[in-house]
Amino acid sequence: MANIVKKRIFYMDELRALAILGVILMHTTSTYRPFIYNNLKLGIPGILNALGCIGIPIFFMLSGALLLNRNYTISEFFKKRYTRILLPFIFYIVITLILEYFVLGSNTKQLIKIFFGDERYTWFVWVIMGIYLFLPVVNSFIKEYGFRGAEYFIGIWLITIILNTFGYYPFHRFELSYFAQFIGYCVLGYYLANKEFKITQKRITLLIVISIVSWIFYYMMTKYNMIANSSYLCLPIVITSIGVFLLFKAISSYSENNSKSSISKIHKKIEMGVIGKIILSISICSYGMYFLNSLLIKFYKLLDIHSLKMLPVLFIGIVFLSWIIVFLLDKIPFLKKFAGT
Repeated sequence: MANIVKKRIFYMDELRALAILGVILMHTTSTYRPFIYNNLKLGIPGILNALGCIGIPIFFMLSGALLLNRNYTISEFFKKRYTRILLPFIFYIVITLILEYFVLGSNTKQLIKIFFGDERYTWFVWVIMGIYLFLPVVNSFIKEYGFRGAEYFIGIWLITIILNTFGYYPFHRFELSYFAQFIGYCVLGYYLANKEFKITQKRITLLIVISIVSWIFYYMMTKYNMIANSSYLCLPIVITSIGVFLLFKAISSYSENNSKSSISKIHKKIEMGVIGKIILSISICSYGMYFLNSLLIKFYKLLDIHSLKMLPVLFIGIVFLSWIIVFLLDKIPFLKKFAGT
């Protein structure tokens, strides 16, 4: 039998909500390309776009945290995981292609690109489907070797990340493809979620500093073209992702072990209050929101509004509309399994 997580882990819901907000932030700011960095005001969309890049790595890390080192058969895994990702994919892609063709005027070539992930609509889904094919293999390895096995995998993966960052991956004929790409984030997520770290307020502060500094480093390197690859598979984004993931975990762990601290009181108030309910709902709806936000942005582009003042309105509007649509679909019994919740 597969292990069943009976209780939701709030810091993971926080991270998942943050991740989808980051993705939507990237997509909304992308409407202001090309980014202009010659003054702060004009460079704001580019700054925010770089900030949103953390969303995709966090999604992969959460997948690894929840799916690795678990007991399941291959058939159980594929039945559960692929049903969960494929049904919403089919539902949303059919709606998207219909609207793209009949309303937005896309041609057949553009529709094919959308379906196969050449545009931002579905590329993440194709990547995660590929990862799921290999994840049972990695799961068996982690079950056999535990944290030492995870450290071995992550160590080699980081070599590919460093090489990729500076344009040297693949390195000659040095075969590292089994350790490369996004699968490493999954193993990293499992390791960070399950490894015990000593948590203090000083270390929480240190994690904040590491996350901010590494993200600034990433932004500056991207701005001045200082690295060969400024994608999700570069060293600064990996470091930022580690810092953010551990920060949320650390705050949660510290709050549980220091119930009288100010951090614990604030965190508990957030978790148990209205904000916590919103975070939980966005987390649950995040997969469906991923599909919808790009389509909604396409309709916004028809308005041909490029004022920077509209950016906050656009971001909040896309977040709200994508969330409320998925939320309502989830309430309709025969559409619930297609909603992406």
